[in-house]
Amino acid sequence: MKTIKEIVKELKQDIEGNVYGLLSVEQLYIEVFILDVRQAWGRTDYLVQPVQGQGQQWVSAVRVRQQ
Repeated sequence: MKTIKEIVKELKQDIEGNVYGLLSVEQLYIEVFILDVRQAWGRTDYLVQPVQGQGQQWVSAVRVRQQ
């Protein structure tokens, strides 16, 4: 299993240091900021916030992909 530091290094950042991803919600993909990473019970989670809209939520990393 990778460490948090290894996971963070693999995430792509834009020139301003923001980390983006696409969150899968059934048949939709929503552009989100990835704000934080955690590991619990053998899985990796991302704290995400929509690029347009409000709120934050922890989601499984397998639901988020980067282009």
